Amino acid sequence: MASRLEDELDLMALDKVQFLKDLEGLMGIPSISSDLIEVKKALAYVLNLATDMGLKVQSVLEGRVGIVEMGQGDETVGVLVHVDVVSAGNLASWDSDPFKLDVRAGQLYGRGVADDKGPVISILHAMKRLLPYEKTLKKKIQLIIGTQEEVKWTDMSDYTAQFKLPDFGFTPDGEFPITNIEKGYADVAVVFKLKDHSQICSVHAGSSLNSVPDEAVIELAFEFDAFDTLKLEKMAPELSCEVVRNRVKLMAKTVSVHSSKPQEGVNAIWVLCNELHQKKWLQDDFRDIVEFIMAESYEDFYGVHLGFETGDRYVHGQFADKTVVTPTLIRMTDDFKVRINFNIRHTVGVTQDKIEAIFSEKAKAYGFTYEILEFMDFLYVDQSMPFLGEMAKAYEEVTGHQNEFILAHGSSYAKAMPNFVAWGPYFPDEADSCHEINEHLDFENLIKATEIYTRALYYMTLSKEGVNIPID
Repeated sequence: MASRLEDELDLMALDKVQFLKDLEGLMGIPSISSDLIEVKKALAYVLNLATDMGLKVQSVLEGRVGIVEMGQGDETVGVLVHVDVVSAGNLASWDSDPFKLDVRAGQLYGRGVADDKGPVISILHAMKRLLPYEKTLKKKIQLIIGTQEEVKWTDMSDYTAQFKLPDFGFTPDGEFPITNIEKGYADVAVVFKLKDHSQICSVHAGSSLNSVPDEAVIELAFEFDAFDTLKLEKMAPELSCEVVRNRVKLMAKTVSVHSSKPQEGVNAIWVLCNELHQKKWLQDDFRDIVEFIMAESYEDFYGVHLGFETGDRYVHGQFADKTVVTPTLIRMTDDFKVRINFNIRHTVGVTQDKIEAIFSEKAKAYGFTYEILEFMDFLYVDQSMPFLGEMAKAYEEVTGHQNEFILAHGSSYAKAMPNFVAWGPYFPDEADSCHEINEHLDFENLIKATEIYTRALYYMTLSKEGVNIPID
């Protein structure tokens, strides 16, 4: 086989106008994970696009997962994507409507344009470009489209239990080059029961389990005097307040980022709790919650105070970073329970039992209950897998840069099936804006990623080897 794709294929040029039109339609559907009607609309839109392209499609699990397929053979190359997105947060903070594609200065803006709607359209167009050569392919290509990646993966857990899985593949939900290792993921809910709730009226923070919150609000019943009014004038710049009669509403507005890299943002929960701690206004049981956050979490990105080990880790000589821990949500229920979510991105060696032991000890000390909502282990795929070599070749041909194997700080569908890695769409020199205000992706880089995906899918379907490591 020739070393360059153009030596064997005379691919049609990628139609950028149609690409943008297809992406614009998908971006216009506000498919936040919790809005199941809109999520199903987004999936139906993608399947209709694939049908119009001439690809085989199937909707399964009552519209929770879609399958787009081409090629033939005993082995299947899989690509995992998703059409659900996280909340857009404070809409006023966006420079444009997050649920309309905005193209400015070569950048594509909108919620989910990088995570994962741009890559969805990219893979569809890669498969479309290979259709004239479908009969030459020696393996199937299967695009599997999920709808609940940003929350608990009920779609993938049901799919993997009921359907034959691809033999190997990737998810375009990360960065280039190949991220063959991926941090583990856990969500832990800590619940305090307020016995004395005479002062707190409401508290609310965050909009997503896996985003650093950019807003936290608390409303208190409070008798003000002149000294307290003076305190209000000396608040942190991220804070504002409203005082009506004997109530004060404190609001923290900060910078949201993906919870896999909390140190790159400003956590509104920490800002609000620090202000409450400094002012010493709290008189009821919520004071104990603030003390817990300040003592065990405040500005401690790596969970050291909770009991997680600090320091970098390595697996098979490859960098695996350290564990990061951040609070992402606070809610108060009608029966005066306060629920705090902690999002954990753990390195190799952190087990569910370890997390259980850490929160069990703190529960005894602070009097809360807790629940591990989700746990996914650390991912590692051996660099010697032949299909990774085909992916590396495609990347090197298009970019002119040597492939590397790197760590993914976030968590992706790569964990859903064996022999999967995260791969693109971000390039090494791009800042990742997933889950952030004004999420964006460079258009020409997305087109470049599409070229890489086209070549990689072609190479993997022609290769005799997939996951079996050749024995010398």
